[in-house]
Formats: sequence, C-alpha cells, structure tokens
Amino acid sequence: MEKAIEIIVDRMALAGEGVGRINTIPVFVAGALSGERVRARITERKKSYMRGQTMEILSPSADRVSPACPVYGMCGGCNVMHLAYGAQVQYKKQLVCEAMQRIGGFSSIPVNECIASPHEFGYRNKIQVPIREKKRRLVMGFFAQNSHDVVPVASCPVHCEQGNRVYGVVRDMVTRSGIHAYSEQAHTGVLRHVLVRTARFTGESLVCLISMAPSGQRLEQLARALCAKCPGVKGVVLNINKTRGNVILGQATYQLAGQPYVTEEIEGLRFRITAPSFFQINSAQITVMHSIIAGFLKEHACETLVDAYCGVGVFSLLLSRTAKQVIGIESVSEAIRDARLNASLNNINNTEFIQGFVENEIHKIKDIDAVILNPPRTGCEGSVLHALGKAKPGKIVYVSCNPATLARDLKIITDSGYKIMLVQPVDMFPQTAHVETIVGLTLK
Repeated sequence: MEKAIEIIVDRMALAGEGVGRINTIPVFVAGALSGERVRARITERKKSYMRGQTMEILSPSADRVSPACPVYGMCGGCNVMHLAYGAQVQYKKQLVCEAMQRIGGFSSIPVNECIASPHEFGYRNKIQVPIREKKRRLVMGFFAQNSHDVVPVASCPVHCEQGNRVYGVVRDMVTRSGIHAYSEQAHTGVLRHVLVRTARFTGESLVCLISMAPSGQRLEQLARALCAKCPGVKGVVLNINKTRGNVILGQATYQLAGQPYVTEEIEGLRFRITAPSFFQINSAQITVMHSIIAGFLKEHACETLVDAYCGVGVFSLLLSRTAKQVIGIESVSEAIRDARLNASLNNINNTEFIQGFVENEIHKIKDIDAVILNPPRTGCEGSVLHALGKAKPGKIVYVSCNPATLARDLKIITDSGYKIMLVQPVDMFPQTAHVETIVGLTLK
C-alpha cells in the first residue's frame, strides 16, 4: 500500500472528486473539496493522471458539511453530500462552463446560474434496488461505487417520503419471503431488483419486481400482500430479465396485482406512467424546465414541433398548448403507449407519437419548425445531428444530463449553422454530481 501524501485541491471534477496536482500531473481525489489540503493515498497511477482516496482532511473547506446518510461513502449513489447545497449549485454551473469551453470550444457563451431544486432531500420519485444473497440471507440496498457489492440500505434520504415507506415494507416482505435472490456469478436465482416509482403530486406508488423467472405463487402472494399493506401502492408488476449484464429491466412486464401504472399530475395535465417508461426523477423541477423551454420557443411560430426522446410525452403534451402540431419520438414501446394514452386522457388532439429510434424516424418528418432533444447520457447519435442539419428547424432545444456529451453535440450543431442563445443549468439531482442543462439554439 502506498504512503499517503499531501495534496492541495484546486477544483472539483465531473464525478465529484477534488482535483490537485503532483508534479504537474492531475490527481483526482475522492472525498476532497475545492480549496482543501488533504492527505490522500494514491489508488491508481496512469501516465496522464492519478486517482487517490482522502485519508485525512488537514484544512477543511468552509463548504464542507456532515453527510445526512449513514452509508454515504459506501453507497455509490450520492457523491457530493459532503458539500453544502449552495456550493453544489455553484459547482454544477462550473461543470457546465468547463465542458462548454474544453469540449465544445465555446469560450465566450454565458452560462446562467444553476436553478436550485426546491428540495435538497426527498426529491427522487423512483429508486431501483438490487437484491443479492449473502450468507443465505437476502440483502437489499445499493451498489457500492465501482462495484457490484450491495450496501444494505434501510431508507434513502434523497428518495421521497412515501417511496421510502413503500420500500421499507417491500424490503421487509422480500427478505422474509423465502424467494431466492439472483446470483450474477452463477446466473441463477429469482429476484434481481425492486423498482419503486411514486407520483409525487397524487401520492400513488407502483412496485416492479425484476426477476429471472416468470411469475410464481410466492411472487403473486407477495404482490397481493404488498397492496394490502400499503394503500398508496396502486399496483405491482413483474418484469422478466433473463440476460447477463448491467441492464436492469427486461423486455416483458406483467401485471401481478392492482394497476400497472401510476398517475401523476403536472400543470393540470394527468400522466400515466408504467414501470419501464422514462419520467424525470425530480417531479418538482418539471414545471421549471417546461417554463424555460416554452419561454425560449414562444417567439417562434411553431407549426410542427418534434419532441425527440419524448418518454411518456410530458413536454409534448405541455407544449401542445402553444404549438399547432407536436410529434413525439421514443424507442421504448411502453412509453409510447403511455404517451398516446396520456394525450387521450387529457383530450389533446394535436399530438402524434412514433415508436422508433430518433435516428431512424426524424428524417421522415417534413417541415420541422422546432425540435426538442432530450437524449440519454450518451448524447445524440451522429445521424440525428446530421438529420437536423438537413431539416434546418428554426429553433432547437437540447436538454441534457451530461455536460460532456452535450458540449460535444453542440459543437456539431453550431457547425451546421446554429447559434447558442441560452445555456440554463437546472439541478434535478441534489447530493450528486449530475446536472441537467437546457440549451436553446436558433438557426443563423
């Protein structure tokens, strides 16, 4: 084991680590904050960088706080809970600024202050919890950082209050059920994960059991008992995933008890959300995001608006009030079913939802006036950006949860004739290093 050495931290990196230098070589130090002097042990050496772990804080930052979670540092979920929330918001703006400059080459484009979340804790409306067997006992919790070792967790401080109550009951029932947990090594067992989704504004919860095997009597009994025990649980579904690897959900989902969805209400519209469908994690910030997007688009005559990666159609339906026609594209079949049902549920008739990959569908749509891009963390496929360059919509709104891929894609979009008019970070994920960013572009 290497001897601990003293490091002065001058900034924070994309994953929440502090960054210092040893003989001009950057050192990424887990657990350290900007401005601190720490004693760290080097855990990894490469030619161009090193990684280390904080062993002792010699000079603490004024922004350092005591984490609110008993397993913080062991669980791999949150990574900046030791940083005061006001400083977290400033740090997230800086992440966006650095990505725009270093990756995108945008040195003179202003970045607005990051909009703080109204809730620092208890904001998440969904958790996905792995289940494993240790010493013949079932363990539920979260994976340790960079590991598939499960850290037992009784409740999560960033998960909403009702969701935590439901999770507590599920955890108690599952661990006493006698159902075997999945083994990654042997690729055997039954239960792999439990997903709890909660509609924050209606109080409805949905539980999804992710299993290697089809429904058995024990799982059906568990589902009925859970609905009886928790009145807020409107349904329990079973998702079958027989594959190896890190993908949590499989292709098939079946109803075990109650209804296979929750209903959420946003700005007077009701949205049905099933277990596999994408929905923003921080429900309270959805209205904020809609306001920013609508504000940017309002001065642009919008006959046809395309909502790429539309999920269950939240922004499609909210923006249908001002656009003549909205076309949503989404690859997940359950999400498209939800989106179409949500349009019907709200008596909205000027939307169309297409199931398919954005890169395969967007070039088929003619006369696009504006596009919303809300891709996964990996960003947009090159073919999507190429299609946009050919379609030349008057405005593009890019919504991203990854500053690095956002800056990469913005470079391509601006090279095809667009100008960045707005860069607005929004904190959707307090206590983590993740930041949502909304960028508005206009055709030159």
